[in-house]
Amino acid sequence: MDSDERSGGELRKSVKIRRRGDEEETPTDRLTHLPGPIIYHILSLLETNFAVQTSVLSRDWNRAWKHVPVLNLQRNSFETAAKFNSFVSKVLSLRYNLKLDKVVYVGGDANLPNPGKGNKSVSVINYALSHGAQHLVVHRQSCKTVFRDFSSVFSEYCNGDNNNNNNNKHNNNLKTLDLKLVTLDAGFGACSGFPMLTTLNLTDCDLGNEGVLTLVNFPCLENLVVAECFPSDGPGRRMKIYGPHLLTLEVKHIGLCEFDIFAPKLEFLGLRQNVSSNGFIDTALPTLDRAYIELTTSDVSTMGKRRVGHYLNSLFQVLQSAKTLRINWSTLEVR
Repeated sequence: MDSDERSGGELRKSVKIRRRGDEEETPTDRLTHLPGPIIYHILSLLETNFAVQTSVLSRDWNRAWKHVPVLNLQRNSFETAAKFNSFVSKVLSLRYNLKLDKVVYVGGDANLPNPGKGNKSVSVINYALSHGAQHLVVHRQSCKTVFRDFSSVFSEYCNGDNNNNNNNKHNNNLKTLDLKLVTLDAGFGACSGFPMLTTLNLTDCDLGNEGVLTLVNFPCLENLVVAECFPSDGPGRRMKIYGPHLLTLEVKHIGLCEFDIFAPKLEFLGLRQNVSSNGFIDTALPTLDRAYIELTTSDVSTMGKRRVGHYLNSLFQVLQSAKTLRINWSTLEVR
């Protein structure tokens, strides 16, 4: 046997040994051996009900969802409001007493016998704030009047003494607040318990009888979005926005309101509005740098050119300091 044949045989033998060794190796369970922070991050991307279901994957995953710093509670993932509320109660009671980063609550059902007691909005908000959540989203799906006492939910944080730890637990953490279909009264504007809040989004919210959104007690509030919000008396009233620290303001589809805006530091204004609005009153934005305006209207003949002219005059007075201006106005023709 020559050397080539011997080397080939040894090579084939060595290959067989490697294959036999590979076959004898125990497969690695990579899912089980993932580091905890990676598991928690993966679960934080899921709705909480799906995160809980991962408990069946392995022994190590059995309690993983209890460590996740995000709660994402969605009413639409449940057949009935009763099942959703039951799930929320169990999650709040079983989750480990750890800090939260973000809480999303999308719920509310007008068909409940007593929706004011049936929804878990207040419980979720209290849980989020007491566990140091930095980002809070509360979207009611129906029944706006259920949440009329919204400001009282924050009373512990709004009225407590900053030196009293019992009354102000984790009140320095909240940075973003996103609310839909809730009612805010003057007590919310007077709230001084969230000094780190930087962003506030309000959608289809009732701003009370006065239609005043006073934000002077939010020293870090730089970004505000107000979409489809009205005074309690309905559209047609004046809306006042006082945000001395605001840098960006977006106003969307407010209706037949006059605007009174006090925002001396504002740099960006976004406006999506019907020209049937009565325009801007006592509004000056001396630091405005950029503005995006999208205007729509009904038939000009029913409004009158004088009214349209009044609105445009007040609008361009507000925008006179803007360095960059974009206007989308394809639906209006004035002759």
